[in-house]
Amino acid sequence: MKKQFVVFLMIYLGMFSAISQTWINFSSSSPSAPNVDLLKSNSQTVSFEITVHGIYSLDTVVNSTAFTRLTPPTSWLPAVW
Repeated sequence: MKKQFVVFLMIYLGMFSAISQTWINFSSSSPSAPNVDLLKSNSQTVSFEITVHGIYSLDTVVNSTAFTRLTPPTSWLPAVW
């Protein structure tokens, strides 16, 4: 039961923090996953290009120090890694 509560709490807090984030667009007005293009691949090298369309901004206070946390959209990570 405790484990279920912790999982529920993590999901709830994750949804809350996602709502409070601000999208800063570079080339897309709505949040979108980066594009990953394979340029070259052989037995010795892999070259690729990542186009980031924007980033999330979240104002945070830690130990009485305010800063802005920048994070990329994470929905694309499992596809890349």
